[in-house]
Amino acid sequence: MKRPGTVSYSLVQPIEVARVCPESCAFCPYPLGGRDTLMPFRTVVREIARGRQLGATMFDVVAGDRVERMPEVQRELQRERARSFGDYLVRCGEIVASSQGGEPRPARLDVGPLDSSEWGRMSRLYAGARLLLTTVDKEVLNSGALCGSSTQNPEKRLESIIAAAEAPIPLTTGTMIGIGESRASREKALRVLGEVARRYGHIRSVLLQAFRPHAATRMADYPATPLSDMLDAVAIARRHLPGVVPVQINALDWREHLPALLEAGAEDLGDLNLRVLSAREADARIEIDLLLKPLEEKGYKIERRSVLGFTDPIHLAGPEDENARIERVETH
Repeated sequence: MKRPGTVSYSLVQPIEVARVCPESCAFCPYPLGGRDTLMPFRTVVREIARGRQLGATMFDVVAGDRVERMPEVQRELQRERARSFGDYLVRCGEIVASSQGGEPRPARLDVGPLDSSEWGRMSRLYAGARLLLTTVDKEVLNSGALCGSSTQNPEKRLESIIAAAEAPIPLTTGTMIGIGESRASREKALRVLGEVARRYGHIRSVLLQAFRPHAATRMADYPATPLSDMLDAVAIARRHLPGVVPVQINALDWREHLPALLEAGAEDLGDLNLRVLSAREADARIEIDLLLKPLEEKGYKIERRSVLGFTDPIHLAGPEDENARIERVETH
């Protein structure tokens, strides 16, 4: 049996700045709806204050992929006097930075693929980003869960993941588990991410995001990811990733099975969403205790992280790897 070690997690206040998405991934509940397509800056300020009150260690600035393509977003950018969605995101980062008091709470970006110049601009204000290499499975891309998405092309997505290293900006990446992908394609995606992590050093964690059905999506009746698939995916990820890059799971999806997943090789419980935990600080703390105390009783050391872990690149490539080619991920 694996000896209990250190397990990390963070408390995140999501700020869903654009509650729409031009893509139509079959598993995704976006658009979320609401009065505002684009969150007004005054609401961003309120969300930050609420997150600080609840004890958030990180703010997640979230939007659909490339929402600037949508006319309604362009109209609301004018309302907020932002020349572009990039300008809007910069202003959000500035609001987070200027709203600090006491211990800093960094902002992380989760808005889909960006190019190197966009990553560079965001790296001034954002402590990290999240961008999954969702899948490399051709069936899922061509006729399955992602057939309605133009931003899920794995080669283009991998280009953006690598471009984040040029900024540089620390990155959480990963894959979806249970959306119809084959085990072989799942392993290929994780092998590629392991190669990227070794060569570029900016990947701070690899998330294995289990599928959970949402009402009003095309996959509402699709079965949730079984534990057996997650245990297998964790073992595959741990085999292909550098030892310093933790395998991350969403603990709130696996409350009853965390010891088994940690035994398989997971080391990070993910970003605990304060909106999911509770709207009240006292209730959130109770929920966190219920989640973590059983692990502490088993001998695990629990650490709360602020963002993605480190600020400097992790240099892992040896001399023989410097000119290594990242495995191609085309699905044709």
